Amino acid sequence: MSSELRVNDIYNLAGKRLSASGVGNIVFSDFTQFCEPYLVYNQNSGNGTRFNALSLSVTPKKSSNILVMQWVITGEVSWDEVLLIHRNDDLITDGGQQAYNNEVGNNRWSGLIAGWYDNNNSSTPASWKLTYHCTANTTNRLYFTPACRSSQGSENWWRLNRTWDSNGQGNYERTCSIGYLFEIGT
Repeated sequence: MSSELRVNDIYNLAGKRLSASGVGNIVFSDFTQFCEPYLVYNQNSGNGTRFNALSLSVTPKKSSNILVMQWVITGEVSWDEVLLIHRNDDLITDGGQQAYNNEVGNNRWSGLIAGWYDNNNSSTPASWKLTYHCTANTTNRLYFTPACRSSQGSENWWRLNRTWDSNGQGNYERTCSIGYLFEIGT
């Protein structure tokens, strides 16, 4: 689902007209919400398994514009998991804009954030906030998708929008995961 708002003029609370050029303003936004229980199998090597239902897209108005995105991903996970971000189905590895910890490089234990594990697989999923920004560097359509990978020596499962032991009943909460993207004019 994507939305675009077009107006002639925007005024701040003091009555001053904001820049018509879009500099510093949001020029586009996208939002996604996914509520189905979903199992994501992730391997212990490679660039991660994408959460395709949480993909966000934009066709930047200018290649110099800034893209800001955030996901709130809910569910339960085994220990030793990391979250990353893919652009157009590939892990983002651009210098200075990597979607993993660039201090340790692109290896299985490197991510932007780690999955939290509480040793209680029965109820109350956790939430992870994954935030990223970059320069568009193109006016072609871009897709950004969160991904997960196991940081240990074996494969694991990520239980999206559900607890480990159940996909919904009393004391086994069901949740939704969301994401949004803003294109900021430069």
